[in-house]
Amino acid sequence: QSNTKFLKDLDERMKNFGQETQIGDVFNQLLESGTEAIYIRYVNNLESALEMHYNLLDINEKYVAHCNKEKFERQLDLPALIVMPVQRWPRYVLLFKSLLSKTPAMHLDAVNLQRALAGAKRMTEHINEEKRKHEGLRKVGEISRKLIDFPFPLQDGVRTFVKQGILIENQRKACKDNPVRPEEQSVG
Repeated sequence: QSNTKFLKDLDERMKNFGQETQIGDVFNQLLESGTEAIYIRYVNNLESALEMHYNLLDINEKYVAHCNKEKFERQLDLPALIVMPVQRWPRYVLLFKSLLSKTPAMHLDAVNLQRALAGAKRMTEHINEEKRKHEGLRKVGEISRKLIDFPFPLQDGVRTFVKQGILIENQRKACKDNPVRPEEQSVG
C-alpha cells in the first residue's frame, strides 16, 4: 500500500516537474509509512524463499516450466526478482546522493532530500542489522538442533551467534596464585 501511494505521489509530482518541484517530502512520507517492518520481514525470509524455489526446481516439472517461461518473458529469473526489493534502499541512498549533488543548497527541496538521504541510510543500516540478528538466531537454532542431551536450551531469545571457529580451552585452572588472564583464553 505505501509503495503504491509513494509511486502515485511521485508520478503526480513528475507530471508537473519544474524548477520549484519538490520530491524529497514524498520519499520522507515513504520512510515514515511503516515500510521498515515489511522490509525486515521480507529480508529475513528471503533465504527461505530462495531455498524453497531451488527445492521446487528439483522436484516439480510444472514449476520449472513456469519459471523458464517467466524468465524468457521478463528476462530475469525468480531469484533475481526476489532480491530486487532488498536492493531498493541502498539504491535510494545512491539516488539521494546524486539528487543532492545536482540540487542547489538554497533549493526548496534540499533539506527534504538531505532528510531522505539520512533516512534511507538509517533504514538500510537497520534492515542489515535486523538481518544479522535474524541470521544469528537461525544459526543458534541450527547449533541447538545438533546438540544432543544439552542441559539447557540455547534458543532463549537472548543468545546470539557471534563467530564460528575452533574453541581453544585453556587447561590451567584459575586460582588465586595462578589466575587465567583473558588474553590467554582464545576463541579461534
